[in-house]
Amino acid sequence: MEKIIKITRQEAVVVVLEKPSRRELKELSDIDDQQGLRVRPQVTMAFKANRSKVGKDPAKVIKEALAKALMYYYPFAGRLREGPNRKLMVDCNDEGVLFIEADANVGLEEIRTRILPPCPLLEDFLYDIPGSKGIIGLPLLLFQAGEINHEHQFKDGGNMVRGCFHFGPKQIRAIRNLFPPNVQHSSSTFELLCAFMWRCRTIALQPEPDEIVKFSMYISIRGKQFTPIPTGYYGNAVVCPAVATKAKDLLRENSWTYALQLVKESKEKANEEYVRSMLDYTVSNGRPDYTEYLHWMTTNHVYVGLEKVDFGWGTPLYAGVPRPHFVQSMFTRFENDRGEMVRAVLMLLPLQAMSRLKEELRKIVDDQRENSRIIQASYEIARL
Repeated sequence: MEKIIKITRQEAVVVVLEKPSRRELKELSDIDDQQGLRVRPQVTMAFKANRSKVGKDPAKVIKEALAKALMYYYPFAGRLREGPNRKLMVDCNDEGVLFIEADANVGLEEIRTRILPPCPLLEDFLYDIPGSKGIIGLPLLLFQAGEINHEHQFKDGGNMVRGCFHFGPKQIRAIRNLFPPNVQHSSSTFELLCAFMWRCRTIALQPEPDEIVKFSMYISIRGKQFTPIPTGYYGNAVVCPAVATKAKDLLRENSWTYALQLVKESKEKANEEYVRSMLDYTVSNGRPDYTEYLHWMTTNHVYVGLEKVDFGWGTPLYAGVPRPHFVQSMFTRFENDRGEMVRAVLMLLPLQAMSRLKEELRKIVDDQRENSRIIQASYEIARL
């Protein structure tokens, strides 16, 4: 009989800086102003019990660490404001960040597989405080601990579902072998996975042969000579160049290398000319949002460094993004029970398309002899 998980959540409190910072108004960049970035991204972190901290309250330790960290990152304790033409700026007013403490009657090992993406417990991990929706005038960060039992089921009809596909070493080798030797060895795992999943996703969506399909990846422009970023700047410094082709060209037989060429072309387009034209376009067109379902956008979180974050309780057992957005997929990784590093691709699709994608992946890279097959990745109805 499955254990009933009980959770006790305390009232939200505000964590403020250990000492007051300087009061100022920081105008954000045109990259930060994009409509598609006006969301509060979600991150989950799970920490093992720390024997050196026996007798100490983890919530108290983390709150004290936050108060110290905010001294160095004081804008996060402020509030976003909108100026003329919806220009975003941070009011550095030291109002603080939200923190919720919770207790559950389960240990981490009991729910370890359910904290991995797409994290069916996330709706309960990240409690939405009434009145906290949106970004303008609200706390920029919300920290919470706590788990609760909640299973998501498939439904018929036009539901969107979130899925997460796990690629271990064997699956990645199978994907590499789809490409010629000279190509596979000169390409990163991220590039190969992007090409592979873009083509499979397009097959699952069943576009008309002459429909245009697009791909783009978020690329950092930090360290580029044409973007001298001030010391201490930690706003967004990314662009997302798109490539396009007809569906029939992407889906022709054995067109894996063609898909990879386009993926690399997207990456190579992130030059000075593109960055300037993108910023001009964004401002002149009212910061448009990107919601074309045949345009697949990707973000690589594998090397962000979340697994090294220490709030005073040690480094996390798992740290990463828990779920995708509408047309944007996140790539993350975690260590499985056998000590293997697994890449995870989070995706949001209509239910029938997700089922077709699962079958396409089964045909190509699933090892029927393995217990850790990618088709065992979990799914849930998306709450949009």
